[in-house]
Amino acid sequence: MFKIGQFAQIAQVSDNLLRHYDAIDLLKPIHVDEWTGYRYYSASQLPQLNRILALKDLGLSLDEARQVLESDISSGEIRQILANQKQQIEYTLQAEKMRLLRVEARLQQIEAEGSLDGLEIIVKQVPAQPFLAMDYRLRLLDDGPDFVRAVSQSVEKVLGKKQLKHFAALFHYDGFKDENVDIEAGMILNQSNDAEIPFDENAMLTLRELPELGHVATLVQHEKNHILFHAYAALGRWLELNSYQLFGAVRKLYLTSPNPEDENKALVEIQFPIQPSSGKSAES
Repeated sequence: MFKIGQFAQIAQVSDNLLRHYDAIDLLKPIHVDEWTGYRYYSASQLPQLNRILALKDLGLSLDEARQVLESDISSGEIRQILANQKQQIEYTLQAEKMRLLRVEARLQQIEAEGSLDGLEIIVKQVPAQPFLAMDYRLRLLDDGPDFVRAVSQSVEKVLGKKQLKHFAALFHYDGFKDENVDIEAGMILNQSNDAEIPFDENAMLTLRELPELGHVATLVQHEKNHILFHAYAALGRWLELNSYQLFGAVRKLYLTSPNPEDENKALVEIQFPIQPSSGKSAES
C-alpha cells in the first residue's frame, strides 16, 4: 500500500484530486488508518483511476463518469471510445493548425496589397492527356499533400516512375470548401495505359482522358504549408486586369511530389481555364 502522496506520484495526479475523489465516493482509499487518518492506496486501483481520468478527458462530468463505471463497461469498450476521441482530437488539432496557417497567409496577402510583382502568369493551351484517376473526397483540403504522395506511390508501384508525368486534381464544385472536398484526382501519364489500380477499399484508379483546355492562365509556385492563397488571388487579379473570365474547373498540378520533411518544396501549377470577356480574343 502507498500513502496518498506516494500514490499521487505513481498515478501522476495531485493529492487534492485524490482527496476530492474520496470525498465524492468516486475513488475511495483502500485503507484509512483509524488513528492517524492517513489514506492508503493500492497499485490495483490504478486501472479504476485511469478509467475515471480517461472518461473525464472525453468530456464527461464526474457524475456521468460514475454512471459509466457503474454500468460495468469493459476495458475494450473504453479503449474504443478513447481511440475514437483521440482521432477526433487529432482532427481538431490539425484543423486548428491549418486555421493558424491560413490566418498567416491572409496577413501576407494584406501586406502584399495585391501586387503581381515577381509572378509570371502564362496563357497556354493544354492538350488532352491520359489520366489514371478516381473521384475522391478529402476530409480536409489540407490533407492534399499526404493524399498526393499516397496516390503517386500506388501508381508508381504498378507502372513505374517513367510512366508518371504529374499528379493532377480537378475541383468539382463552384466555390471553395476546405473540408469534405470533392475532387477528381490522379496521375497524368506519359502514355495511355489500361491498368486499374486499387487505392483503398473504396476507390479504384482507372484510365480516363483529361480533356484539352483551349486556353488556361497558369502560375507555378512553391506550395507553402499547403496554402496557395496568393497564387489563386494573383490569377484572379490578372484575369480581371486582362479582361478574361474563369471558365470551367480549376486544375492543380503537382510538378514535384510533396516532401513530408519540407512542406515548402512542392512545386505546384495552378491552371485557370479562361475565356475572354466580350470584345477580347484569347490570343490578344
